[in-house]
Amino acid sequence: LVLLAVAGFGLWRASRPAWLGVMAGVATLLLTVVAFAVRHERLSFSADRTTARLGGSVGILAMAACVLTLAPAFVAVLRGRWRSPAACAFAVGTVIGAAPIAAITFVTVGAFQTRVDCDPAWLAALPLCAYAAFAVPVLAAATFTALAWIHDLIAIPRVQ
Repeated sequence: LVLLAVAGFGLWRASRPAWLGVMAGVATLLLTVVAFAVRHERLSFSADRTTARLGGSVGILAMAACVLTLAPAFVAVLRGRWRSPAACAFAVGTVIGAAPIAAITFVTVGAFQTRVDCDPAWLAALPLCAYAAFAVPVLAAATFTALAWIHDLIAIPRVQ
């Protein structure tokens, strides 16, 4: 709750790129959930034969969602319309927007699940799916920020 309050305060005072990032993160999360629902029809260990394949397929679905939702921001950086401060604000917003399911899972599993066995049984697959879905936007945000920094470094005229 404290982290949510801090994130809320930070976003309240955030710039336009940060808010665009939050919207992109939420869109990435929703698109991943919808793609998962279409692909697997249910959440269970048997949704994709093994938990490793389930985690992998969730990661691939999250990558596809990131490509769709973050492509305009990557283009803005590559074309030089966004410098690294705006890109960093967008990246942080993206991570915050994509975080709710992972954060809820971290807290729920950490606080209330002391064993893998749970009722209903499909809840045992939730951490794997949530972490796989959340890791992709975090990596995309880091890549986006690094790309903006490199672009700024190359674009800065050298003083002789």
